[in-house]
Amino acid sequence: MSIFQNDVTHFVKKLQQAGKDRRKVIEDSLIGIRREIVSTSVTDTCRAVLKLLNIYIYGQDISWATFSMISLSAHPKLQFKRVGYLGLNLTIHLAKELIPLVINSIMKDLNSMNSHFTIVSMNSLAFFIDEAVAPNVASEISTHITSTNPQI
Repeated sequence: MSIFQNDVTHFVKKLQQAGKDRRKVIEDSLIGIRREIVSTSVTDTCRAVLKLLNIYIYGQDISWATFSMISLSAHPKLQFKRVGYLGLNLTIHLAKELIPLVINSIMKDLNSMNSHFTIVSMNSLAFFIDEAVAPNVASEISTHITSTNPQI
């Protein structure tokens, strides 16, 4: 298990074991998470988003981290892209004004030669699509739905 996984796993266990002190653990953790999320290291940002997603489960507002999630969703590595889209899937309803930025990333991934990027973006599309977005992505979705690629 990598240091990256150990850190997030340790954080999740700490949250689960906090019991009545969970609110204090979350508040204390947010200080470090806010530093990590603005780091120049994409790994640190990804780790911070994963921690935030666990905090979100306990009702904490994490919409302030939406831009970091958007930047992860636009990253060229799948492991970061998946975390970014997951975060956006859960929190975009809190920051609807940022949907156009997310749609740009989705469109890029829908047109990618990498089928994994296409799959991740299609899975996320359901969380972002509305009457304004649908006409812009309809042709790309149709292309992929009729694709002979078994992965899609």
